[in-house]
This record gives sequence, C-alpha cells and structure tokens, in this order.
Amino acid sequence: IKLWNSETWECAYTLKAHLNRIWAIAFSPDSSFFATGGDDYLLRLWDVETGQCHSIYTGHTNQIVSLLFSVDGKNLISSSADRTIRIWDLMTNECTSILQQHEHWVWSLAQVLNNDTGESFLLSSSQDATIKVWNLQDRTHSKTLRCRLPYEKSIITATTGLTEAQKMTWQALGAIV
Repeated sequence: IKLWNSETWECAYTLKAHLNRIWAIAFSPDSSFFATGGDDYLLRLWDVETGQCHSIYTGHTNQIVSLLFSVDGKNLISSSADRTIRIWDLMTNECTSILQQHEHWVWSLAQVLNNDTGESFLLSSSQDATIKVWNLQDRTHSKTLRCRLPYEKSIITATTGLTEAQKMTWQALGAIV
C-alpha cells in the first residue's frame, strides 16, 4: 500500500500490508486510521500518522472484500467471500457480531442513519442478487431487497439445442431450465 500526502502528493509510506491482493480499504471518520482487507483473510488497522499496523483482526474464512467504519467511528464492519459480515469493536478489538443471511459473497456495505428516529441501518449487497438491511442497534436482519430477474420463473425445459453456456445464461436471468 502506498499512502500519499494529499498536500504535497509525495509518497509518505509504502506498507507491506497483506500476503496477496488487497480487496478493500476504508478510512475512519476522523481520518486517523485506515483499514485494509484482502486475500489472506486478515483485517488490518493502520495508523495514518505513523504508518504502523495498529491491530490485526482474524475470523473471516475467505477474502475480505468490503470495509466500512461506523459513522461514530466506534466499529469497523467487514464483509467477505465467506458470506458473513463482522462487526468489530475498535476499543476492545473484538468481533461483537457476525451477521449471516447472504448466500454468496458480500460485496459492499453502506450505513444509513434515520435522522427522525435516530436508528442506524447497515445495507449489504451480495453476489446472491440481494441487498440486506440490518438494524445496527440490535444487529438483526430487517429486510431483504431483491429485483425481479428478467426471465424469472420462465420455464424453458422443453427448449432444445441450447449449449451449456446458453443454459447457464438463461438460469442467471431467472429461467427454469
């Protein structure tokens, strides 16, 4: 990882962060820390000022593909190809919750605040073609959003002459082959 000074555009640090690819990086709300996740299943927390690794978090069983600091900066949230979302307490360095509802890689994370009620929600999107809504206060799954596929429930079992690639394409678009 190369960390650049945004005023001088000079490289401040070159860090050996992970054993292979880095899939995700996120900065804390106050920009004093950043986190990285990658192919080695590790989540690392770095001090921006010193370039030193502050903490290493373990628990995911596949590559980490998305990271998000909570708006209040108290938690770091990671998602993985292991189909889980983990919430890490930055004061204790402990995983305080594992959210499991997705059926495939969890690719992205976003936090939404409801200014009227004060509630905080986490949105997670996955390769399973869903967006899950999680209540961050009680860490529960609230809702699943899913767009209807173009050929959902279309039955084409009697169709002949399709190649395997064509069948897979039809299935990906929702058809029953």
